[in-house]
Amino acid sequence: MKRTTFALALTLLASPALAQPSAPSAGMSREHLAKPPTDAKVWTVTSSGGAARHGQVSMWTTPDGTHWSRFSFNLRGFVTEMDEQNRFAPDGTLQSIVIRGHTPGGDAAETYEVKDGT
Repeated sequence: MKRTTFALALTLLASPALAQPSAPSAGMSREHLAKPPTDAKVWTVTSSGGAARHGQVSMWTTPDGTHWSRFSFNLRGFVTEMDEQNRFAPDGTLQSIVIRGHTPGGDAAETYEVKDGT
């Protein structure tokens, strides 16, 4: 009986630690992600008819034509903090994507770049 009680207590104590969100990628914290300007388009992520706020998405374009987005989300302790940078060629084709940040599954980093036409 003591072993069962001990095992149950240990499991209950460990559960909150296991539910903690992943840390940002090495050297990447919330403060290092892109910050939306005041004129960014912002959408709020809600549930329960808007009663519960879980995060937001912001989108903007910089003067050099770079498209940015910032996604912040927290649902029951599962935290996602990401930004995305998209650059386009003069003909409208995608030239590069850079994604930074973290999800509950870990590092969200992704990159794509066109070099020499491929």
